[in-house]
This record gives sequence, structure tokens and C-alpha cells, in this order.
Amino acid sequence: MKLTKELEEIIKTLEEEEGERGLHFFSNRNRRNVFREITRAPCQTSSAIARRLSVDVQIVEWHLKRLIREGFVKDANMRKKVYYPRDLVREEDVPLFYLLNSKSGKIIVNSLFRRCRDLSFLQRHLSRATVYRVLRELKRLNLIEEMRGTKKLVCLKDDFYRKMEDYDKIGLEFRKKFIKSIEFRGYTIEIIGTYNYETKIRVKGVENFTLGIYISPIKTILGVRE
Repeated sequence: MKLTKELEEIIKTLEEEEGERGLHFFSNRNRRNVFREITRAPCQTSSAIARRLSVDVQIVEWHLKRLIREGFVKDANMRKKVYYPRDLVREEDVPLFYLLNSKSGKIIVNSLFRRCRDLSFLQRHLSRATVYRVLRELKRLNLIEEMRGTKKLVCLKDDFYRKMEDYDKIGLEFRKKFIKSIEFRGYTIEIIGTYNYETKIRVKGVENFTLGIYISPIKTILGVRE
């Protein structure tokens, strides 16, 4: 994607300021917001992040490149390129997070999260073809099973709930590593607190700012609240 002249000037100015003034890597508000968003819902495309944040996609992609270069973010190809935080998402689970970020995947998993459902229920807001496509992918990931009675029911397997709890533990370790990684000469780091799986961190130094990271990615994608 070709950058417009105006965007080229903005990015050049940002790069010069960071280099010349020795600013903290996360002092840029857009960069903090991009990183926060992919901890909330890993494995999004750059265009999805841009829409969510109302920021030009080229600016988002520039920040993603910087985040990858500094080792905070990784990317993967899932039909489209998607981005996720290093140390928060296991590579083998990228297809699951990619599915959960789709509208249809989120609707179906949210429905099954509450209880087992029959196919007619799942098709209330989605086409039959879409429901079957999502269920095939969940079955391929070994996360659903069928229960037969008067009606055939689809249920999330215990493995899904165990995976969700595993990510709570992974998130705590991710937070520890992240805080260590943003320690920078002349800056102090303080955890303000955690609410609805988002940890707020205060950074004090040449600039003072607050950044947020989410630490339970399956729950935050599904909108589960504490």
C-alpha cells in the first residue's frame, strides 16, 4: 500500500522524534492503543484494528511493524495477515483466535459458551452454510462435540474451558514479562490495578503516561466480564 505524502511526513516526524529525544517506546498514544487492542482480541488484521481505533490503517501498520521489530508482536497468515502479542498467544491457537475474531465465530461460540445448542438455535441469526462452516472449524480444532437425544445438540468440550483457564495463567506470565520488557532507563513502572482482565500500568519519566494490556484473551474476545 502506497503511503500518501502527508502520511509519509507524519511517520518521518514520529521516527525522528523517537530517535532524537530518546522517548519511551510506548510514549506514542496510537502505539499504546494498537498494542492494547491486540491484547484484547489477538489475531486481528490491521484494517480491523484501524476500524476499531478510528486510525488510518497505514499508521496502524507502521506501529505494528515497530512492535514486531521490538519483539512485542508477531504476525501470521490466515487468509489475511493477522497480528498477536508475543508471549500471550500460542502459535497453535492462532486459528482459534482468528475464528473468534470473526462475527460468525464469536456469535456461535458465545451461544455455546452458555449451554449446548441445537442447530436451529444457532441458525437464528446466521445462514445454515455459515453455521456449518464455523462448526466444521471448531470440530477440526477438537473443541466441540455432539450430544444426541430428542434433538442433536452441539456442545463446547471441556477442553475449550480448560484452554480458557490456561490463558488466564499465560496472561499473568505475559504481564510479568511485558512489565520487565518496558523498563527503560530513567522511567519507573507501577501497576495501578486490574479490572475486567485489563491491567493498567503507569509509566513515569521524561514523559508520564498510562497504558493498558489485557491478560485473558479468550474471555475478552467473548466479552466475558469479571
